[in-house]
This record gives sequence, structure tokens and C-alpha cells, in this order.
Amino acid sequence: MKTWNIGNTTVRNPRRLRDALKLFVDKMQGRPFGKVEQQEYLNHMVEAGLVESDRASQGDDGGRKFASAFKQLGFVTDWQRGRAWNLTAVGRLLCDSLSSRTPYFSDNCSTIKCLHH
Repeated sequence: MKTWNIGNTTVRNPRRLRDALKLFVDKMQGRPFGKVEQQEYLNHMVEAGLVESDRASQGDDGGRKFASAFKQLGFVTDWQRGRAWNLTAVGRLLCDSLSSRTPYFSDNCSTIKCLHH
């Protein structure tokens, strides 16, 4: 068995994904996600109390790394080369679980173990 890291170390806890994705959709939907938008997203996360950061400028990497977990997990489409991103069907399920109070992540889902042959 091998442990698989979900997302990246910026997220640290899978329970943070729902609120952060909802904020990403609410504030950044359908826009390109360049440096300016990455900084804006970090600032929105700080204002919402999702992360702590004193980098109100030059902190775009914090926004990008957090949102990269959404892309890596298939919640949003790729925003490379200035393209606008979109929420995927899987991302929509996660956001819908917010409004319906359906649990998406269980209490013990901090790691997923994969079997290798």
C-alpha cells in the first residue's frame, strides 16, 4: 500500500475544499486566473477566514496553489494560457453538497490508500 497526497500542502485538510471551492466559484467564476486574479482570490480567502496571510500583495502563489488543488482533483477546468476556467460536473456535485448539507468528505478521509500490484 502507498499513501496518496490529495491536492497539495497548501490545502492541508480536505474539509477546507468545499468552502474554498464555493468562494472560488462565487468570486472567480468564468474568469481567467492569472496573477492578478490569483492575488484577488487569496485576498478573498483571507477576508472569508479560510486562510491566514499577511500578503495582500505579492501573494498570488497562495491563491494559485490553493486553486490548483481544485484543478488537480477535477473540480474545475484548466485556466492555462489566459483561458477562463469552468466548474466541472464533479465540482458542481461538491458545491451542491454545500447547499443540501450532504456530507462530501467523511471524517477520516485525510488520506486515500491505493493498492499497487
